[in-house]
Amino acid sequence: MDEKFYDEQFESRALTPALWALNARRLKQAADILFEAYEQDLKDMEAGVPPLQLHNLELSGCATLLYGLALENILKAVLLTTSPDAIKDGKLRKWPKDGHDQILLAHDAKIKVNINEEDILRRLSEFVRWAGRYPIPKSAEKMRIPQLRVVSSDFVPLPLEPTERAGFHQIYIKLESHVLKE
Repeated sequence: MDEKFYDEQFESRALTPALWALNARRLKQAADILFEAYEQDLKDMEAGVPPLQLHNLELSGCATLLYGLALENILKAVLLTTSPDAIKDGKLRKWPKDGHDQILLAHDAKIKVNINEEDILRRLSEFVRWAGRYPIPKSAEKMRIPQLRVVSSDFVPLPLEPTERAGFHQIYIKLESHVLKE
């Protein structure tokens, strides 16, 4: 196929918020499956199953990474509904900062977030940047971020807990509704 076909496909896909939202939904569904397996292991551990017999306790970080990718995609879908200038000179636009700062993406999309939602967005951003993929970031100073669950000081990004999952879903549904109404 010729370059024109790929250029047209690139531009069409980049400018279609529904495709970004569909990708977000797929990532969220995968995260839900992993998180449910993690939650089941927590329940089994509370019921007395020894931790070494459980195989899904480590999945919370993987699920948090996928939740972060899902939220990033849905935030970008919302941004595309409000400013469809995603393509410039045949390239995808520059998103705020490094493209992974979900607080800045939400701000640019004019989405108001409360302190608990901001905490989740901050941590999900770090899971997308490094905490869900690597054991360390590119530098030591990027290891610590402020988090509501850590009272004394900044700490390495913590994965979502079962009690925070509802907060994530609330943010996600709020963002998805912006895309669906367009």
